[in-house]
Amino acid sequence: MSIGNGSASVLALDSTSGLGEFVFDYGAFTRPTTDPGVAGPNLGLDLRSFDNFQVVLSAVNQGLNLVVTLFTAAPHLRPDGTPLYYLESGLNLSPATPGGPMVANLFLDGRNPIAAADAPYFNFSQVDGVFFEIDRSGFSQGNRYSLDTLQFTQAVPEPASYALMGAGLLLVALRRRRRLD
Repeated sequence: MSIGNGSASVLALDSTSGLGEFVFDYGAFTRPTTDPGVAGPNLGLDLRSFDNFQVVLSAVNQGLNLVVTLFTAAPHLRPDGTPLYYLESGLNLSPATPGGPMVANLFLDGRNPIAAADAPYFNFSQVDGVFFEIDRSGFSQGNRYSLDTLQFTQAVPEPASYALMGAGLLLVALRRRRRLD
C-alpha cells in the first residue's frame, strides 16, 4: 500500500491478496463496553444541520467500498432502551469511466439503508468522533484513486421540495394581493 501527494493505491498480487483499507479518523472513537480509552478527545461537533458526508475522488480506476461512522459520547436511546453510540453509512460505488472522477454521498438519514434505522435516534448535536474508511481498496490489481475532499454537507432539496415551496410562496402572494385590493 502507498499514499502520498493526494493519491492512494493498493497493488494486489492476485484477486485474493492485498485487501487494503485506508482509514481516516478524527477525534474520539471509543468502544464504551470493551476499550473505553481509545483515540483522541471528544470533538463535540454539532452536525444537526448536515445530512450527508460527501467524498470527492478523482482518477478512480475501479469500484470502492466507502464507510463513514460517527461516534457520540452522549448517546440517545433507541426505542428498546439501548444507547446509540455509533451511526454508520456506506456504499459501494464505481466511477462512470475508469480513471475518472467520483462523488460519493454517504447520507446520514433514511436515504441510506445502513443509516436508516438508527438515524432518528442518533445524537447529531454532539458528534465526538468521525471515522472514514475506504474498505477493500485493493480487491483487484492496480486499484488507484486520489482522495480530494471529505466534507459534511446539506443535501440539495429534491425538486418536489422546490415545487412545494414555490406553491406556498404563490399562495402567500395571492393572499397579500387580495388584501391590497
